[in-house]
Amino acid sequence: LVVRDGDDLVATVTLIAKTQAPLPAEHIFDLSAYDVPGAQLVELSALTIARAYRGNQGRVLFPLFKYIYEYSVNALGATDLVLTCNPKHQAFYHAIYQFESISNEVVDSYDFVDGAPAVGCRLNLRTFAEVYFGVYGTKPAEKNLYTYLVETRFDAFDIPDQPVPLDTGNRWSVTDLAWLLDTLATGRSSLSPGDIALLRDAYGTEYAHLLDPEFDAPIPAPAAFGLAAE
Repeated sequence: LVVRDGDDLVATVTLIAKTQAPLPAEHIFDLSAYDVPGAQLVELSALTIARAYRGNQGRVLFPLFKYIYEYSVNALGATDLVLTCNPKHQAFYHAIYQFESISNEVVDSYDFVDGAPAVGCRLNLRTFAEVYFGVYGTKPAEKNLYTYLVETRFDAFDIPDQPVPLDTGNRWSVTDLAWLLDTLATGRSSLSPGDIALLRDAYGTEYAHLLDPEFDAPIPAPAAFGLAAE
């Protein structure tokens, strides 16, 4: 997700839905207590806000988190939102957004966030509204996160009414996957048998020829994207 103020890039965040592959957080934290039948885990990752837009009474963070909440629930069918963050930010997520600690463990160096220390947090989206009403329901309007996050609707938000099919909705095209496998520095040569099995399971027979080590086809040109608004 990308937030812009005119031509200025204000913030970015990535939502990673749990499918066959483990979430990045699962490489350092045990999420099995949450990954149960009927659950859909979504990891909030790489949240970055431009320095000039940080603070400012939450002008960026609060609407961004509202969008994350609505998109996770409505588009991804999420039941649990997990994240890893620097320990110095943990109290904020606990006090304001009611996350709970995944464990008491502090990882000294987490490669996914450039070697910074990390703790794990989880928000139960099934009880989200009830918990928020208990914490914020009687607060005045300017401090009532329950009303803001749960009841208020923003017309500018473009969010599907029904969850997207995660087993098919995230597939690359055949052309783009071929380019990825054959032009990047590591590409196909870095795939383990387990990686290939995972890709075959996720992409199906239509893509099988791309995952054959003997496959040799012309490398398609990457797609070009114009940054100027049309």
